[in-house]
Amino acid sequence: MIDWDKLKVFYSVVESGSFTRAAARLQIGQSAVSRHIGALEARVGSPLFYRYTRGLHLTEQGEILYRTAREIFSDLATVQARITEQTPIAQTTLSITASIGFGTSWFTPRLSKFLKANPDLRLTLRLSDDPVDLMAHESDVALTMLVTDETSLVYRKLLRSPMNLYSSPQYLLKAGIPLTLKDLDHHRLIVFSGKNMVPFENANWILTCGTPPGVPHVRIQLAFSKGTIFFPLKTIRR
Repeated sequence: MIDWDKLKVFYSVVESGSFTRAAARLQIGQSAVSRHIGALEARVGSPLFYRYTRGLHLTEQGEILYRTAREIFSDLATVQARITEQTPIAQTTLSITASIGFGTSWFTPRLSKFLKANPDLRLTLRLSDDPVDLMAHESDVALTMLVTDETSLVYRKLLRSPMNLYSSPQYLLKAGIPLTLKDLDHHRLIVFSGKNMVPFENANWILTCGTPPGVPHVRIQLAFSKGTIFFPLKTIRR
């Protein structure tokens, strides 16, 4: 039988994309995460990850275990919701997760009014740019721009956020001001690199806005990864 704690660690590693992020989410050491995964692989008798310098990828056996784990956590969340609905005692605690930028600029200034309207509520606010897993009960509510296919989750549109392009005056003096979308072909654009760094769906919309499907705007892209800009990272040839 698979140990429950090890399964939870495995699920968190897959959802986080790395041992380091999983350790932070579970509030345990990275070495402990490695031991759990090693013991789990020994238990099932097969490697669960392909380990590369740039990240992790699931093996075929890992994919099977991950799909099963998702179903388990989804079922548990459904059961918990049903129990909560039938419990006559009102919930007095609430855990909310939001990204650091959105949480500090939009949500935090509204906390005072919210808490005044709910004086008996004990609120926990978690600000993090790492993905949150509601299925693993990391939070009750997530303020996020990501939409998953989890049928047990309930989504509500909160607001619309306009997307704009910005540049330093020094760069525009050297490269010129783009007046049309076609002009972006001659500029360097900062985009997100790697699926684990993308904060929401279609975050790199600037690469294809106004172009035929599948044809990128830029010839050279700068990649934003873990707080560092590398350039030129990749040249896109047409």
